[in-house]
Amino acid sequence: MASAGRRWRPPSLTWKRKPVARAARRSRVPVPCAPDRPPAGRPPVAVTVRRLIDRLKTPLQLEQLAGSEALEREIDNPDVSSPGLALAGYVGRFVAQRVQVLGETEITYLSTLGENERGRILAQFFAFPIPCVFITKGLEAVPPLVDLAEKAGVPVFRSPLKTAEVYRRVKPVMEEMFAPSSTLHGSLADVFGSGCCSPAPAASASR
Repeated sequence: MASAGRRWRPPSLTWKRKPVARAARRSRVPVPCAPDRPPAGRPPVAVTVRRLIDRLKTPLQLEQLAGSEALEREIDNPDVSSPGLALAGYVGRFVAQRVQVLGETEITYLSTLGENERGRILAQFFAFPIPCVFITKGLEAVPPLVDLAEKAGVPVFRSPLKTAEVYRRVKPVMEEMFAPSSTLHGSLADVFGSGCCSPAPAASASR
């Protein structure tokens, strides 16, 4: 029985205040937080042949044959391909903005052409804004490929790896370099064991 002067409260109505986590009371320190995915488009930093080769020189065991003064040439397309019918003279569907790979099939075909015809085809090939060319399997560059590439300012590299292996190693690097990214500033706090990120207002982030 409750004592006189003290009101009895049913157990169902009792209430205890939960302790507030110390982390929630701490002042929040601005830290970088997870960015929103920006709209697709060009990467924030230009992808140049030099940046690509810095990533691939060791994995592909590259040797440069031409275009040492043209490494700042920009790459506008993340895809890698072989020229295909462009070496046969048909350029209607040729995507010149891609990094071009010359494998055994392409080099063998060029070697079967007469000197004048080969020169004409390669001159037409290098007249396009090609970022750079990879020759695979350590194959010899048929003349006048190196001379025309040097004249056009197109870097040419040779790798001892097989064509399929070159593609396998180049594609992920290209995808990563062209992936959109952004940096946001905000506050990150630990509230009851859960991370909470609060992006800073645009005006604050620009200061």
